Amino acid sequence: MGLAGNYFIRDANEEALSLPKPPYEVALLIQDRSFLADGELFYAHQDPAAPGLPNPTHLPENFGDVVLVNGVAWPLLEVEPRKYRFRVLNGSDSRVYDMSLSNRMPFIQIGSDLGLLNAPVELQVLSLAPGERADIILDFARMEGQTIVIGNSAAAPYPDGDPVDAATAGQVMAFRVNQPLSRVPDRPLPSNLRPLSGPVPAITRAIRTRKILLFEGTDARGRLQTMAGIVDSSRPALNGTLVFTDPITENPQLGDTEVWEFYNSSADAHPIHMHLVDFRILGRQKFKGTITPKTNSDGSEGGVLDEASINLLGKARPPSREEAGKKDTAKMFPGEVTRVAARFTRPGEYVYHCHILSHEDHQMMRPYFVGQLPRALRRRSSRAPEGSMRTPSFLRRHHADSLDLRAGGRVLGGLLPRGGAAPGGRHPAAPPRPRRAHPRWRRARAGR
Repeated sequence: MGLAGNYFIRDANEEALSLPKPPYEVALLIQDRSFLADGELFYAHQDPAAPGLPNPTHLPENFGDVVLVNGVAWPLLEVEPRKYRFRVLNGSDSRVYDMSLSNRMPFIQIGSDLGLLNAPVELQVLSLAPGERADIILDFARMEGQTIVIGNSAAAPYPDGDPVDAATAGQVMAFRVNQPLSRVPDRPLPSNLRPLSGPVPAITRAIRTRKILLFEGTDARGRLQTMAGIVDSSRPALNGTLVFTDPITENPQLGDTEVWEFYNSSADAHPIHMHLVDFRILGRQKFKGTITPKTNSDGSEGGVLDEASINLLGKARPPSREEAGKKDTAKMFPGEVTRVAARFTRPGEYVYHCHILSHEDHQMMRPYFVGQLPRALRRRSSRAPEGSMRTPSFLRRHHADSLDLRAGGRVLGGLLPRGGAAPGGRHPAAPPRPRRAHPRWRRARAGR
């Protein structure tokens, strides 16, 4: 529904660091949207290439041409020539942002999804997929009079889709360094960000490794459908793609540490999110494998990645420095296996899913259970009517907080990228972006 919000959890370690505090700490929630000429929010809901589909129908992604930050289109934030702390959340449906600053100043990242890093990391490009968060410092000292624009260079879909329009979604927001410097101390950034809590703990001694398949197939109506499933030849009845109502296949016991390997055989990157667990990214590696067709329990067309055919290519890449902290969402790139390690400390039923909302809402979501699996869940099979999906209780209860649009006592004002007229102020009912041919039933895209 477009609702999203921020909340912050602080501890003694953070308070000991003397990081910038409000009004020099600002939440930035980034979302791309589309609007009709009268300002009404527009969501693409028809596929002109397939007139026989229901109206409205599901489309594989949604990309807007107006970038909102805290609900304001292309805002301009007036700042002092000092350090600011920004808590950045990508709340978009499908869009990844590869952000850089127009004056080439660095982002200094101090935290990721679930807390502070061990030490600050300088970045020329800050990359955030839907659901990912970043805790960053921008130092505007000695930049009086400058207007600095955050640009976005990420293709859509990511990473090999259409180039971004530099005049619309290619810009996020701007800072104007025109406020007088206050008397509030502008303290140096500490080199050790975890003086009380100690370094981010490593996760070691995994009890087991699970292989998970990420796949693009078609649903029972022939629409592109993203899916997840297992790569496990020892379970032939379940092996391959699965839908949400299929039996649970991931059942860690309380306190277990596991490595989950996500094999992305699709054309796009998927930001995979695991509920109520923190994980560490261990690395990524290219792979090849053979995929054969599978008809899923709901009539959709998926696939099976032959476990014996998997061929790892080259050397595994360790996580980048900004990914070395506690994560709950990570990009799984096409043609690669991404390995994460997690310790499961909360009992009960949870889900993992792609954080592209159009994907998680169309079957790229699977339940997992921590602890002794109840008998009812052991027997569960897909009994839902075609095209339906059980709504988990946590989603029925979910609500979102609204955002405070003010930063430092000043409302974020609109920044219009060209000529004072908001590009993308209208969104014609044009055909959706053409999809590349799906590589079904051939060699998996992995390692092409």
